[in-house]
Amino acid sequence: MTGNTVNLLLQTNIRSATRKDQPLIEEMYWDLHYENRHLDWRNLTDWLDTPNFLVLENKWHKLISILVCPQDPPGVAWVKLFVIRHGYNRQEVWDILFSKLLELLGENQPIIASVALSDWYVKLLEQKGFEKNHELVWLRYDGVPEPLPAAREQSEFSLRVMSEKDLSEVQKVDEAAFDLIWQLSSEGLTAAMQHASYATVLEWKGQVIAYQMSSSTAIQAHLSRLAVLPEFQGIGLGKKLLNDLIRYYRVHHHIKTITVNTHSYNQVALSLYQKTGFQLTGEKYPVYLYNFTKG
Repeated sequence: MTGNTVNLLLQTNIRSATRKDQPLIEEMYWDLHYENRHLDWRNLTDWLDTPNFLVLENKWHKLISILVCPQDPPGVAWVKLFVIRHGYNRQEVWDILFSKLLELLGENQPIIASVALSDWYVKLLEQKGFEKNHELVWLRYDGVPEPLPAAREQSEFSLRVMSEKDLSEVQKVDEAAFDLIWQLSSEGLTAAMQHASYATVLEWKGQVIAYQMSSSTAIQAHLSRLAVLPEFQGIGLGKKLLNDLIRYYRVHHHIKTITVNTHSYNQVALSLYQKTGFQLTGEKYPVYLYNFTKG
């Protein structure tokens, strides 16, 4: 720590936030601030009363900064939010809060990951030993859906609307299809489903083998999640889910535009989306992982 950081630490207090802090958090957003927020459907208030929701306050109990980094799923801690009021040194405040986070994590050493939405935040991450791992890339669909497949092509696989009782099977698909850092906990899947305006599953012999969850506004939809069990990949099931959701939004909501993001290294997903008519927009954000040996 620099001398300025030590002085700031002596003048402030770090603690875990509780639900009683919600008015203070809301008040902070009325002031000018810098913010890097995770691309997520979970509400910030979902993480209140958890140990890794840290606030830095001054001696008048006014919030200076917030760092939220819960383990969800276990073994992976995503930086959900870093926000700081204007007028404070971002590097010094980040150093204070991130050091406290590492102290709370102890010897557990989960994967710590963060999506960087701005250059100033990239500098903070790299200074603390984070290394760029890959990028999130955005795609956009504005095309016309394909004709419905013949009934005989659908007979082996049953597509239907997802229900809450499907979530345990959906989680098994999720864990099998995604790398650890991109898996969702049961709470995360529940939140994703509650946020979705259209969620479906594909069944084979009564077993859920694929699913998708999508959200929407009045003018466009966003594919939040799509996964197929590895042993059923490569036979067109992802495209069945995509074509169905494209038709659903076009027919029921008169929405033609659908967006999705995926990892730059996921060539299977990129190929699926592009073959279905999605096009890369050029929008992309780096994903950083913390290197415990360098931090």
